[in-house]
Amino acid sequence: MTSRVTTAPVGAPVVTSCVVVVVVVVVTGGVSSAQPINANGANANNQMRILIIFPSVIRSFLVRRVGSIQIQQMLYVVATPIGNLGDITLRALKILKDVDLVAAEDTRHSGILLKHYQIDKPLVSYHEHNEAMRTAQLVERLATGEQIALITDAGTPGLSDPGARLIRECIKRELPFTVIPGASSISTALVGSGFSAEKFFVGGFLPNKSGRRERELRAAATREETSVYFESPYRLTKTLKACIEIMQDRQICVARELTKKFEEFRRGTADELLAHYEARPPKGEIVLIISCRGE
Repeated sequence: MTSRVTTAPVGAPVVTSCVVVVVVVVVTGGVSSAQPINANGANANNQMRILIIFPSVIRSFLVRRVGSIQIQQMLYVVATPIGNLGDITLRALKILKDVDLVAAEDTRHSGILLKHYQIDKPLVSYHEHNEAMRTAQLVERLATGEQIALITDAGTPGLSDPGARLIRECIKRELPFTVIPGASSISTALVGSGFSAEKFFVGGFLPNKSGRRERELRAAATREETSVYFESPYRLTKTLKACIEIMQDRQICVARELTKKFEEFRRGTADELLAHYEARPPKGEIVLIISCRGE
């Protein structure tokens, strides 16, 4: 194995490097008239410290200091408001101000949030259509020591939004990451529904295809837990019609425009809700909560 040693005057770091490991030799102390000098002219009280650092160890720490050099790297998975910009946390704001880069599901949408809080940071897109390519790019930037914040249009990345792939790659590469919690449409809708929250099932977005959607609703009708789904306002009436056939007397809650000016929690049976939304077509993002069997 070949190696290279760089010499330096007494009192300066001496670094030995090789292919496999990084060896850092630090000489501390100084020369004074009161301290003995050896035959080579060096201070006998100087202390030599040797650090052997493997690459995997370097990657596993948030901050690693060598002399006066500080190396930082971290992926921050940051929850953002689900409607009301005032719901962002102080910790999330500090991180967004400090990172080197912000990866956002929609840079235009997230740009509004950053501008509102006077945060000027480089933005790159990270969405379902470029997730594979962007993950590889972001991982390489993390490996060089950058700090990156990952955000989505609303809520926490990885929950029915892009982000899980990047987190898995960080785990695989032993790159550090942390999750910054915040507003959640799931917990907000569940608590606001008034249904049992002791046990609940989150099914994400209901399927677009009618057959798969009906199978999912039949499964919800048999559960002992409250079921939570995301639904499009354009498909809500179709879903409620299917619910009439599958769970006619079950209590359902439509949570709409959460934390916004026209927030709504409307409860009732499927036929009652269908009559309302056929007369008043819904707008905005919707969370559908189906009460558990027997409630």
